[in-house]
Amino acid sequence: MTKLVSIAISTYEANGAGPKLLEKNLNEIMKQDYTNIEIIISDHSTDSKIKEICEKYSQAKFPIKYIHNPNHKGNSSQNTNNAINNCNGEYIKILFMDDYLYRNDAISEIVDKFEKNPTKKWLVHSYMHTKNYKDFYYLHHPRFSHDIVFCNKIGCPSCLTIHKSVLERFDEKLKWYMDCELYYRILQEYGPPIFEYSTTPFMINLQHANQVTNTQINDDLIKNETMYIKKKYI
Repeated sequence: MTKLVSIAISTYEANGAGPKLLEKNLNEIMKQDYTNIEIIISDHSTDSKIKEICEKYSQAKFPIKYIHNPNHKGNSSQNTNNAINNCNGEYIKILFMDDYLYRNDAISEIVDKFEKNPTKKWLVHSYMHTKNYKDFYYLHHPRFSHDIVFCNKIGCPSCLTIHKSVLERFDEKLKWYMDCELYYRILQEYGPPIFEYSTTPFMINLQHANQVTNTQINDDLIKNETMYIKKKYI
């Protein structure tokens, strides 16, 4: 029997763009050739539009568990953690609402990599960027940097898959450094990941005006998070 894979998605209004972004994401998940997938959605929206999108897929190929999350609105770390904590899969694929799977065999290949490396507890993979779903640029291959906490060469959270035994979660006090600070802790606890490199990547990262990087990040926030992390690891 194929092992269950959970896809953890955090959602929000994104100034009205959220439902359309999620629908693109779900459409690509439904094309996956892997047969045992569940989709867990934690929604920070104050309206019901994301929920209505999920209901449209009630008879779709893979089941969707929708969770309205009224707590800590705007905190993507908390919302993603809530999705992860409701996953039942052997492997948990993080996938932000505005990103999407690019290859129909992405989940199959991720599972295969884990099965071939049974001692590994996390996997990070290559991805490209787009602004319009048609033109793609900057093929990013994850790698370690000289300082993994403050210099993120691994990439965005949507390139990450963890085994269910990984107990580390995103630090809910972080937005800008949420990904690389988590990578640091997972590395310390579980060792290096599986690095998956491909010229046709598993995932596409969408760049758009309503993403958290463009709406919530500023110099003061980065400065405060830097100080917080330094104190955390003293």
